[in-house]
Amino acid sequence: LTGCTVRVYGSHGISKSAAVVAQGPKVLEAIGIKDAHCIVLNAVNLSPDDAVSAAPVRVPDPNDPEHMTMVLKDIIMEQLVPNKPAILIVDDSLQGMSIVQNQLMQLAQEWSLGSFNLREHGICAVIFLDNPELSETMTSVEDVAQLDRFITYEVTDQDTGPAVKLWLANQYPDRDLTKVF
Repeated sequence: LTGCTVRVYGSHGISKSAAVVAQGPKVLEAIGIKDAHCIVLNAVNLSPDDAVSAAPVRVPDPNDPEHMTMVLKDIIMEQLVPNKPAILIVDDSLQGMSIVQNQLMQLAQEWSLGSFNLREHGICAVIFLDNPELSETMTSVEDVAQLDRFITYEVTDQDTGPAVKLWLANQYPDRDLTKVF
């Protein structure tokens, strides 16, 4: 599935993030990509003034360790490991502000971050995790063309490993999923 952007919808609290972090590297290993790690970008923490690659982070003030200060951290590029594949997970992308969501579409559509090609930096998969309930999002997906840009899958708390495996096996009959499940 490398080169594909995936969006997984599911209700709040059903462990979408934990499942992708745990199973994502196994899926890549099943198709021959070993030792992948996950980079998690939480869209809620991004502000309109920040590029997707930089986000404000609270750190202890070097002059006064009792107080916290805000610094910009390059949260994607600093997590890349040379010659080690990675899965970029964008958690709660629909909870980010509209301007942030527009920046995230560059990741989804072009697999780039400014002038950086994500593939050249070892990114093998881009996965967006979202809650479909409007009460938990800043907006609904308004761009119908996104249907062509994402492999979209909805999970519920009733989904089981075998049901997901059967769905994936039907979608990708040329892939061996036995190592993943």
